[in-house]
Amino acid sequence: MSFCGDEPCAHRGPLIVNVGGNYAQGPGGTLALGVAGVDGKDYDHVKVQGNASLNGTLAVSSLKNFRPSNGNGFEVLRTNGVRSGEFAKVNDSLNNNPNLRRVDVYAPNGVALLYVNPAPTPRTPPEIIDVISTPLPPVDPNEPLPLQVEISILDPTAEQLTYALRDQLFGSKHAKV
Repeated sequence: MSFCGDEPCAHRGPLIVNVGGNYAQGPGGTLALGVAGVDGKDYDHVKVQGNASLNGTLAVSSLKNFRPSNGNGFEVLRTNGVRSGEFAKVNDSLNNNPNLRRVDVYAPNGVALLYVNPAPTPRTPPEIIDVISTPLPPVDPNEPLPLQVEISILDPTAEQLTYALRDQLFGSKHAKV
């Protein structure tokens, strides 16, 4: 099903398609919808009075050069009955931002498209090359440990943490850290 007719989709306004009964889209069908903004009146969507059975392709394109941003969501189909199936394929020419991911949300009574920035990649902790630069001295079980500990923190904002850790370990700001 295409709602553009002979006119290119990019040159017309958004449509609200009301289906009075059930909506069934087979494997060879295409539902072509355009988006010109985030308000419901600014993008094509389908309202079904009965049930909706989905398959085939959903093709989403831009109207008036609109592009989604993080957090934008578009309800493309809503039914007063039950939605069954999913679109086998979504052709998304709406999103041209490689840093924006589309999430297809299939609810019991409809379908929405949500655009989000992916979660940031966690930073990999730096590799510890050499924890102890000198061999440990012999230990006398009846004496305190004569260890000298060196801690290197490359983050300049961690200076207070270095002092607090030194004081906790050695009880003095004169110990070598």
